[in-house]
Amino acid sequence: MTNRQVFDVNGRAVTVSLDDPPLRGRRAWSLISARAIDETTTLPPRAPLTIEGDLPRLTPRIGDDGLVGFAGLPEDVFPQLGTAAYTVNMTLRAPRFLRYRRQVNVPAVAGFPANFAPVDLGTIELHREPVSIVGRVVTPTALGSTPIAGATVSITGLWRTPPPASNPPPPAPPNIISIRSGAAYDRAAAGRFVHRLDLNPALGQQATLVDEAAIDSTTIRVANTVAIGATPPPLIAIDLADPELTEYARVVSIDPVGTANEAATVHLDAPFGRIHRRGAIVVPMIDAGIAYANNALDSDVSALDRCLFLGGMTDLAGANFIEITGGPPPAEVHAVQLFDTVADADGFYRLPPLSRVCQVEVTAADGGNVGPPVRFRLDYTREENRLDIAIP
Repeated sequence: MTNRQVFDVNGRAVTVSLDDPPLRGRRAWSLISARAIDETTTLPPRAPLTIEGDLPRLTPRIGDDGLVGFAGLPEDVFPQLGTAAYTVNMTLRAPRFLRYRRQVNVPAVAGFPANFAPVDLGTIELHREPVSIVGRVVTPTALGSTPIAGATVSITGLWRTPPPASNPPPPAPPNIISIRSGAAYDRAAAGRFVHRLDLNPALGQQATLVDEAAIDSTTIRVANTVAIGATPPPLIAIDLADPELTEYARVVSIDPVGTANEAATVHLDAPFGRIHRRGAIVVPMIDAGIAYANNALDSDVSALDRCLFLGGMTDLAGANFIEITGGPPPAEVHAVQLFDTVADADGFYRLPPLSRVCQVEVTAADGGNVGPPVRFRLDYTREENRLDIAIP
């Protein structure tokens, strides 16, 4: 029973509890907290945030200034915390940002529930979904302008965060590549590298999916394993006919079946970032075996990132495929695009999907005529950013 007494204070009845204060593990807390920011602006996202966790009685909380986390009674959420640690699978989302996933470790606390300390994750840098710079290259004329067919358009410099209005620094070199499917894993930059691969599909060899492969899945069900049951296990491409759907993974194992002509479950080394429908074609890829230079990653990578920042671009000119190495996690293979393109017959151009930068310098050229570099601030609220360029 609660021990309470009522006192008269200047004519007012005041009830006072004489109980001992509750143990720390039995008080309501902000159990896990963080502050989310946009990595390109270093400011809290203007978009609404949502956060999810996978433990019962863990209550999501969204505050001002990018503050996010979970609240609850520690003893209800982590009843065995005195002897065992807990893991919370956290997912943070905001419109036009990539989802952020993290396994949060809540360490065991000696003397729990008398003792308890919340977990502060610090600052979480959210990565933007990519945008495309599109536009038209023209030359001014007395009657207006004329489109330039075959003009080259390139990103020739970039700024990761907004440069100051006065005395802005020069742009950083555009050591950046765009991968067609998002990165499969989070990777720290230290000890990780990117190098070119020369790949070709194995002619006349293929299998088909007999079941849909879901996003985040690392298994596929194929009609047979004649084409992909080789030793050593091959690198395979799925949905090769559609570049916007194609993904690459290495076969880890195949569940035993009677013969290679029977349907089987195949385990892969990387999760899918896209859905692959039943009937999609699975093709082994052959590596030409040429040893290309390693380029160090220059910035950490988050799963689903489309842009990779590198310390250099050695051997990447003209590359169609790259491999990210250094792990764990396992190496991963992607189709790659560089940030230069050629305008069509009407002068229209489209650069590959771009993210994780605030401002770029874009240069267009037509044979011997090179236009002045154009500084362009990206608008991540729009999937397409229009930039028309004039070459005198």
